[in-house]
Amino acid sequence: EAKLEWLAAAEKKGLFGSKQEQPVGQATNPAQAQTTDLNQLSSIQLLKMGYSQRA
Repeated sequence: EAKLEWLAAAEKKGLFGSKQEQPVGQATNPAQAQTTDLNQLSSIQLLKMGYSQRA
């Protein structure tokens, strides 16, 4: 009981600092910046787009 009282008093004084909630986990895929109509591109343009993006 003494330890619990000490912990409660220490938390009131701010001994342990402020607890900030940090988000856990984020999206692993980057957001798509631009959306292009792939049906309008030539095969060479499609290949260039594919090689320019790296995972």
